[in-house]
Amino acid sequence: MANLYYESPLTDFAHPNFILQTEPLGAVNDEYYPEQWGLSNTGSNSPAEVGIPDADIDAPEAWDICTGSPDIVIAIIDCGVWDDHGDLKWKLVGGYDTWDDDNFTNPDMEEEDDHGTCCAGIAASSTNNDTGVASIGYNCKMMPIRIGEIECETLCQLVTTPNSVAAGFDTAWSWGAHVLSNSWAMPSDYDAVHYAIQRAKNAGRDSLGCVIICGAGNKNTKPIRYPARYSEVIAVGATSECDERKNPSSCDGEGWGSSYGPNLDVAAPGVHIWTTSIMISAGNFSSSGFEHYRLFRGTSAACPHVAGTAALVLSMYPDLNSDEVQEILQKSAEKVRQDLYDYIDGRCDELGYGRVNAYWALLEAGAGEKGDMNRDMSVDLLDPPVMLDIILGYDDPDDYQQWAGDMNYDGEIDLLDYMLLWDKVLYGEDRRSIPEIPSEPAIVYLSKVPGPTGAYSVMLENSVGVAGVQLWISYNPQAWTPGEPKTTDRSAMLDLNYRNEDGELMVMLANPTGDEMVPGTGPIVHMSPQKSGGSLHITRAILCTATGTEIPVVIRRTGSPKLADQSLPNTFMLSQNYPNPFNPETEISFQIPSATYTSLKIFNILGQEVKTLVDEHREVGHYTVTWSGRDEFGREVSSSIYFYTLKADRFTATKRMLLLK
Repeated sequence: MANLYYESPLTDFAHPNFILQTEPLGAVNDEYYPEQWGLSNTGSNSPAEVGIPDADIDAPEAWDICTGSPDIVIAIIDCGVWDDHGDLKWKLVGGYDTWDDDNFTNPDMEEEDDHGTCCAGIAASSTNNDTGVASIGYNCKMMPIRIGEIECETLCQLVTTPNSVAAGFDTAWSWGAHVLSNSWAMPSDYDAVHYAIQRAKNAGRDSLGCVIICGAGNKNTKPIRYPARYSEVIAVGATSECDERKNPSSCDGEGWGSSYGPNLDVAAPGVHIWTTSIMISAGNFSSSGFEHYRLFRGTSAACPHVAGTAALVLSMYPDLNSDEVQEILQKSAEKVRQDLYDYIDGRCDELGYGRVNAYWALLEAGAGEKGDMNRDMSVDLLDPPVMLDIILGYDDPDDYQQWAGDMNYDGEIDLLDYMLLWDKVLYGEDRRSIPEIPSEPAIVYLSKVPGPTGAYSVMLENSVGVAGVQLWISYNPQAWTPGEPKTTDRSAMLDLNYRNEDGELMVMLANPTGDEMVPGTGPIVHMSPQKSGGSLHITRAILCTATGTEIPVVIRRTGSPKLADQSLPNTFMLSQNYPNPFNPETEISFQIPSATYTSLKIFNILGQEVKTLVDEHREVGHYTVTWSGRDEFGREVSSSIYFYTLKADRFTATKRMLLLK
């Protein structure tokens, strides 16, 4: 057919529409890359053979956009970087030793002093060269700044002085570094160091400010350590292969923990990380000749992941100031493991704003468009139907859609995002005015319709106009099967969509054009069953205005004000036992948002099961059980640390308690 058109005098150009098999830019061939789970996690490619697929920073997806620029320099402020390592020697520029006050920035090769060399290999070592490891910002350059040396007695530590550290910061920013990576911690606050950080933040990069990254520390306690605690820096915690805060009971099996607390900004992979090394002792491997590599860990490993990501962002958008880069890293971080951590206003103490995602950071910086669900680089009427199918569960979002669809940065794609998307489609960046939301919550509950039909209505009491409602209703499919849910006279101005599957009915009503249900009380959804019997529960509810502003809501068993204290939970939660320490008994409280099989068990410090407190199907609700300090045979257990684990549906949580006699 192409030849036919080609031979015609009326045709200027014609060729077959060939199917091309191309290699994605993100593909790299480094020897240890298949085991670098922090860059791309298959769920089983960690050296520990544990993990959750995609619990990584999405490096290959980021590399499809940008692999870094040699104009962007990451300062590795540490104990020196081996300048003759094959994966590093072509990546280093400048550098200085403020500890010995000379230009020799190599570490002490006799003391296995390879901490800085390990950090450099993660941030920007040579990549796609058939050997060694891959790094996140692999086309960027690095500046080694040696501020001290490692001494190993009972514990290996960086030995330095506040003046040497301050001089390191001043050298890095004044010599042109863009990102300052710091995988070490100080015992306390030092003015000399803090003032130097402020100078780098304010004067670096021609007053755009250096992006300063610091590891939070490995104490497994609150708060994080200095200098990460300073407000001018981006504080980084460590995650496991299962996207947990690295802690002694996380899935990786190592018995240390990442420091955490209210000053933490983000987290990144920090255990079983392959990287460059000078060490040749047992357990450290050589990929070719004299080039050595090893497994590295700690927030020391997490920090250069974030430094490399920041360098990618600046490689594409070099005019961003440091505050803008920090905001991009925070907003684009993945809100991972919401089954374990409560993100309040977008962050939690365990992981900060979430686990860093390099791909999303580049999208957030300008390579993507929020709301562009069909990836045509525009936000229009074609995008809301794509989002609706994702919300209803008919389609799973890919990595781009998960970022593009999370319009309000809460880690989920739901009714609120749908309304925000429509607001953007209809009004562009000129958002409609957001109404003041009352502190008094709306109330939703189920009401059984009188008569033998077994029908139910969803009732709503609201004091402000409601333009969107999303409900999750659980039921026993053996006893009750819903027919098609329908709107009522009160909700007729809203479009209704629903999905019914596996004992859960999800209903969404929305009108993004401005029509709202006026304040009042009455039914909004009517459900006539195909099979009646049993009970059903609203397990979760989201309400919003036409501008996507969330309205606080309480779920009640009935509409009676006397039952207001019986509101149902909408999240899984395991609380800390009380009292703790305890003797002889303690109470453990938990909540489940849907009817499910539930187990609550006690384990000793050896991981042996001591006592089963719950092992049965439980309905939605709040529960408290008592442990009397006895095992399954009724025998008193000894004073010690014990762990209690709640498993319900796909939720698992473990907490520690102390029996002290």
